[in-house]
Amino acid sequence: MCVIIVKKQPGKLDQSIATQALCYNPHGFGIQTLDDGQVYHTMDIKEAQDWLQSERPYVFHSRLTTVGETNLENCHPVQVNEHNWLFHNGTVAVPHTWDKKKSDTRFVADTLRKTPWQSWKDILSLTPSRFVYTRKSKSGKMYVNRIGDWHEKDGVFYSKPNVLDKKHLVAVYGTLRKGFGNHRLMSTANLLDSGSTVDQYAMIAEGIPYVRSEVREDGHNIAVEVYAVDDSELLDMDRLENHPNWYTRKQVPIHLDNGLVVHAWLYFNDTVDVEGHTFLSDFEHYRKPMMETLHRRSIFDELEEEKQYDYGYDFLWDDNEKMWFNLTTEQYLTDGEYKRITNEQLSLFNL
Repeated sequence: MCVIIVKKQPGKLDQSIATQALCYNPHGFGIQTLDDGQVYHTMDIKEAQDWLQSERPYVFHSRLTTVGETNLENCHPVQVNEHNWLFHNGTVAVPHTWDKKKSDTRFVADTLRKTPWQSWKDILSLTPSRFVYTRKSKSGKMYVNRIGDWHEKDGVFYSKPNVLDKKHLVAVYGTLRKGFGNHRLMSTANLLDSGSTVDQYAMIAEGIPYVRSEVREDGHNIAVEVYAVDDSELLDMDRLENHPNWYTRKQVPIHLDNGLVVHAWLYFNDTVDVEGHTFLSDFEHYRKPMMETLHRRSIFDELEEEKQYDYGYDFLWDDNEKMWFNLTTEQYLTDGEYKRITNEQLSLFNL
C-alpha cells in the first residue's frame, strides 16, 4: 500500500530505509523536489534509487498497486491543479463507475479539483489513509501538508513504519537461506530480494559453505538472499556465525535481481584453505534445500504466537493496514483469506 517519505531538510536518507522503501513498493515511483517544486515520475527502480540518494529536500512516493493498473500514469504525485500535487498511501473506495485502469489517488485528486482548497484537509481526514498535498506559491515557495498518522525519524517523516523497523541489510548465501536448517533465524526478517555479489569471491563447501574475503578473478559472483534485520536479529546471526572469532562480517556491494545495487553485511571466513577446491557460485550447487519451496516460519501476532507453513509464499503482517501482504503475489489479504490459504496448504501437504 505504498510509502511516502517527506524530507524537508537537506541531507541523505539512510540507505537501508531507502532500499526497503523501493523493494517493498516496486510498482512505480515519483518525487517532488522542494527547492524548486519540480515533479518526476519513473517506473525504473534504479532511477528512483538515485533520487532517494539526493541530498535535496523532497517528497518521495513508492507505489504498491492496489487500485488501478501498474503504469507511469498512476505514479504519484498526481497533479490536482496548476499549483497543487497529491501523494497518497492507503486505499480509498471508488465508485463503481470509476475507470478501473485509474488509481484511487487519481479519483481523490479529481474530487479535490472540484472542491475549494480550504476544505481539502477535512475531506482527506475522513479516510484512514495518509496524504501529502503540496502547493507552490506564485513566488515559488513550497508548502507541504501532511494528513493522517505519520512516523518521524531524524527529522524525516514516513507514512508507514515498516521501512524503519529493520536497520541492517544482510546477504546470506548458505544455511540461512530459504529451505536450509538455519533459516528459522530469519523468521521475522524481511526479505528484500535475491541477488549476487558484485565482486567475485572464492566459496567452497565442506558441510557448510565458506567464503574468503579477498576479491579474485577465479572466484564467482556468489548467489545470495538479502534481508533487512533489526539489532536483535543481527546479534542472533553473529552468535550463529561466531562473529568475529570464526566468521567475520563485512559490508559489500550486492546486485539485487530487481536491478538495485545495495551494500549489505556478508559473513566471510578467512581461516579456511580454499586452494585445490572447486569454487561454487551457489550453495545450492553443493546441497539442495531440504524443501525447495516449502519452508517454516514463525509469525507473531498481537493476540497469540502460532506456527504456520507456507508453500511458495512469504507473508508479512502490515500493522498499519491490518492486513496480510503476500510477497509472492504482491497482494493484500484479509485475515480470513490468509488463514484459508495457509489451511489449504496444510491440508494439501499433510503437515
